[in-house]
Amino acid sequence: MSEIKVPYYRLYLDEAGDHTYIDLNYVSNRYLGLLGCIFERATDYQKAANELEKLKQAYWLKPDPDRPVIFHREEMVNCKRYFSLLKNEEIRNKFDTELIDYMKRQNFIIINVVLDKKKHIDKYKHPLNPYEYCLTAIMERYCGWLKMKKNFGDVLAESRGGREDMQLKAVYKKIYCEGTYNRTDPTFFSNTLSSCEIKIKPKITNIAGLQIADVLAYPLKEKIFYEKNIRKDNFIGTFNERIFNAVKDKYDKQMFTGRISGYGEVFI
Repeated sequence: MSEIKVPYYRLYLDEAGDHTYIDLNYVSNRYLGLLGCIFERATDYQKAANELEKLKQAYWLKPDPDRPVIFHREEMVNCKRYFSLLKNEEIRNKFDTELIDYMKRQNFIIINVVLDKKKHIDKYKHPLNPYEYCLTAIMERYCGWLKMKKNFGDVLAESRGGREDMQLKAVYKKIYCEGTYNRTDPTFFSNTLSSCEIKIKPKITNIAGLQIADVLAYPLKEKIFYEKNIRKDNFIGTFNERIFNAVKDKYDKQMFTGRISGYGEVFI
């Protein structure tokens, strides 16, 4: 009988940017970010999920049970749907402060991968799908982290549509069964992942880990843009910088040197 691997950790994934090769001369299209948040499931994640619901209840006392309040950065920024109340500057400032405090309090690990799609497609004759390339980079680091912890984990991503979800499942299973270019031995993945199947859930399911990743993905990509001099006007003095400062100590690091580059933050 094969060993049953119970996932002690879970990686929640969300993307920032477009995963196609269209209009790559525009910064908004050229780069794809994929951000993962690793949670210990039994204690840290339960705390994060419970506190997220309490934060929502402080602003939405009686949400429609068929339309739960889902933290989605684009709707929050544009004050859409439930977030129309954020048009009030006083409420907005209070909410932003409490959201940042919430992020600071939680215990999780960040792995953030940003791909320059233009350089990628110019370099390779048969380039990988950008999402697949970013997922591979995250999975290599996540499984290395799990190996260091001597424990098991699984992965949960937000649904992106029928075709995209099937592609994502196939890529994940290929990594699990065959390894990657950098990690050719598939046991590097199968010995640390609790399942050969990735979990995929729609946004409406109200999963705290996916909402946290959604809120963080864009600001942390903008932080890289600022440091790489790609875009300078959307970080310093903005809410993006405040979010980064709230979670900057949560990035995965090299064990001995504490280096984040190449571990918790990857720009390729």
